[in-house]
Amino acid sequence: MLTEALMAVAGAGGAAVVQAAGTDAWTGLRQRVARLLGRGDTQRERAELERLDRTAQALEEADAAGETERARLRQEASWQTRFESLLENLENSEQQQAATELQALVAEQQAFAARQGVVGNTFNGPAALQVGNHNQQENRFHIASYLPAPIGPRVLVKVSYSIPVYDLPDGSQDLGDDFVSVEAVNTGDQPIAITSWGIELPGDRRMFVTRGENWATPLPHVLAPGAPPAQFWVRVDELRRVEREQRIPYAQMRPYVGLADGTVVHADRSVPLA
Repeated sequence: MLTEALMAVAGAGGAAVVQAAGTDAWTGLRQRVARLLGRGDTQRERAELERLDRTAQALEEADAAGETERARLRQEASWQTRFESLLENLENSEQQQAATELQALVAEQQAFAARQGVVGNTFNGPAALQVGNHNQQENRFHIASYLPAPIGPRVLVKVSYSIPVYDLPDGSQDLGDDFVSVEAVNTGDQPIAITSWGIELPGDRRMFVTRGENWATPLPHVLAPGAPPAQFWVRVDELRRVEREQRIPYAQMRPYVGLADGTVVHADRSVPLA
């Protein structure tokens, strides 16, 4: 099984492929991705080039049909899976080398996208190439110049009070235990792995949930942009026990998630208990 860091690299690679499609960076990235996945096998490399061409075509067709976002998510997930499969099947030294190559590819794509908003010395905006003679002129604008610079992953965490409802065999429903639910979504443009979550307490202490619910999101979990939220639950009884035994006010219990890059993202508010 891949580490969360390698899963995050694979996710970033999938996003880079989709981001480059249809831009001036596509030709170079297309060749490098095919070589990376081909691993010196000419036939495999050719197959990857064909797969990449199908991705570019699918994105172009989706854009014309007004289904851009859905197609981008589908293609990002597809290429993330291919990169994960590559890394999983390599020995340690080869795996590290491939991950380094993939990271370099991602970094170059991000740098390319960032450069599109600054062309020349002082001009900010789309670049135009002028061709023609003294009497007529044609301006050719690069579509890639209109693309926004990447912003990376942007994780938001929300907390709420939750009571699950269970469907019974006889058709009736039954209420479950009371929970505080924690949801994390990625509103950025790059995936990131969630490696931990819990409740932050005063005095730089943290409450870890050791008895996770079987319907909670398993960790580590790669949170892709626009994907369904990662969901976690802590029983209200556990929080009430901490409040009672340690005399910690609920207002000082703040849910959080930990990310693979070391960042800790706190919820928008403390646990909703009184």
